Amino acid sequence: MAEISQRAGQDARIGMAILDLFFFSLISGSFGGALLSGGVDELSTFIGGGIIMLLYVLGTECWLGASPAKLLMGYTVRDVDTKERLSLTQSAKRQWWRLVNIVPGPGTFASWLGAGVHACTISEKNNRRGTHDEWANAEVVKKHPRK
Repeated sequence: MAEISQRAGQDARIGMAILDLFFFSLISGSFGGALLSGGVDELSTFIGGGIIMLLYVLGTECWLGASPAKLLMGYTVRDVDTKERLSLTQSAKRQWWRLVNIVPGPGTFASWLGAGVHACTISEKNNRRGTHDEWANAEVVKKHPRK
């Protein structure tokens, strides 16, 4: 287990989530706007947006080791036991509350509810791990610079 002091605390995690929301909105909004202005229908734009969400949420965590905001702030997301990047399954478990956004209406409500619950469970008492981290056996830790 990583030293608790190397894990991101609640304030840092909430800040990084807000920054990721900004980055994702910028990317998906630009993509969607470009498609719609190019004459692509709304269904295709919706599908394209879903693909971008999957790449942003799961792809960055599995292939890059963390979301863009976490990378920018010097953090990585890894398996507690192996210290390796998360598998696709682990990442999907950890990110369920973002993935449900694909369902308009109820998915968005569930996402905001999940975000609130998970944010509130990241505490010193839980070793700076939220319920979503525990479910995926994950931790968000400071990256050590390469030597």
